[in-house]
Amino acid sequence: MVIILNGRISFESYKISKHLNDNINSVKSIFENEGTLVFRRVTSKYISAAIFYLDGMVDNNLVGLNVDKAILEFKGDLNSKSFLESLVYPGEIREIKNYDDIVSGILEGDTIVFAHSLDIALKINTKGYMRRSPQEPPSEAVVRGPREGFIENIITNTSLLRRKLQTSDLVFETSKIGNRSKTRIAITYLKSVVNDKVLKEVRKKVSEIEIDGVVDTNIISEIIRSGRLSPFKTVGTTERPDVAAARLLEGKVIIIIDGSPVALSLPYLFIENFQVNEDYYLNFYFGSFIRLLRFICFFLTVSVPAAYISFVNFHWSLLPPDLALNIQNAHKEVPLSTFSECIFMLAVFEVIRESGQRLTSGSGQAVSIVGALVVGQAAVEANIISAPMVIVIGVTAITGLVNTHINSAAIILRFFLIVFSSVFGFYGFLFAWIVISIHLLSLNSFGVRYMEDILSHEENGRRDSIMRFPWDKLYLRPSFIYKDRERADIGED
Repeated sequence: MVIILNGRISFESYKISKHLNDNINSVKSIFENEGTLVFRRVTSKYISAAIFYLDGMVDNNLVGLNVDKAILEFKGDLNSKSFLESLVYPGEIREIKNYDDIVSGILEGDTIVFAHSLDIALKINTKGYMRRSPQEPPSEAVVRGPREGFIENIITNTSLLRRKLQTSDLVFETSKIGNRSKTRIAITYLKSVVNDKVLKEVRKKVSEIEIDGVVDTNIISEIIRSGRLSPFKTVGTTERPDVAAARLLEGKVIIIIDGSPVALSLPYLFIENFQVNEDYYLNFYFGSFIRLLRFICFFLTVSVPAAYISFVNFHWSLLPPDLALNIQNAHKEVPLSTFSECIFMLAVFEVIRESGQRLTSGSGQAVSIVGALVVGQAAVEANIISAPMVIVIGVTAITGLVNTHINSAAIILRFFLIVFSSVFGFYGFLFAWIVISIHLLSLNSFGVRYMEDILSHEENGRRDSIMRFPWDKLYLRPSFIYKDRERADIGED
């Protein structure tokens, strides 16, 4: 009988029996309609045993050549201690005493062994399901730097981090979340560096998650994030072990879940939207220039349409006379208002961009480019859209592609600024930016100010914000770390 307590499935009513047939019947009743369950008896002069596993979840060679062999080679008096100690197997073997662990083990890809006259079972690690090899994630490709990326297996991902940080200071706190999915999760940090208050809050929020299943880290991100209604994300993501290792060295917490190649980074600050791992693999002059360019492009992709509307609708006198006359002539044959033009073209661009992302890489790029050219040219020739508006949307689109980390927030802010600018002109544009600034200043991520690095009163905190200083000047960790702030004794203020 299966018991459901607070949404969790429990098998407390099943007890491990000394009679082998009782245990066989119990497992078969739990997995009554499971077509992939494999059951086999193994009998010798000294032992009568039964093994269970799920086909496709185990390494069949391990089961056939090692598990069966280890059981058949058992000799002597049968008791739990002698049975466990005598099995010669090249992997982990653990004694379990309840059916919750038995079911969990079978579902995870382990082999469960029952022996007649023993009221315990053995869980043998035989996991062997298919997995892809680590490769560079397309969303975080770099010209120069490591080419490894996380995959969907939590053990592989933790080993990738271990290779980057070979220290006993690195801690993986593992647990399971999801009432039905029982997804493995690892909270990772450097114990001598991490901010204890941040770690405590992360543990608390993760332990409070109540959900049937977790299939991706974004589910956890939405549940535990600060400022849930904010367009700005307060939980970072990465698919690269080198980025995760760098954030651990900064004193942050990394969350890895089984089944997803995306790791979460906590806390996440505003400046991280503009930081790319390649900034640290290139000369600091060039890295600083590119980072500054990302800030400028973010401002442009959010502001250009709203600023254009405010000038054209309310402040003609602020434009150069020749430019104002050209824009006015371009608008003569267009039946739509400037606001309607802008909204229409932005919507068309988002549709084209979305369709390009859903197709294969080659055809997707072709659809995006050809679609934008054809729609823009046809709309201008049909006098539906003015030529200056096409240029404005083109600049907005190109600058938005420079920094994809903050693209979702940029889209929302763009429309927010357009609405205020179309009603109140440039005063509305300024007011909207004041509201955005106040919102950014009020945000926090797991107790840390969202604008911490940019507004830090410490000079070292500003050395890796809008600009990146040389490595010998970056010898202190972020200011929210109060333990072991020294990265290395390589510089002086």
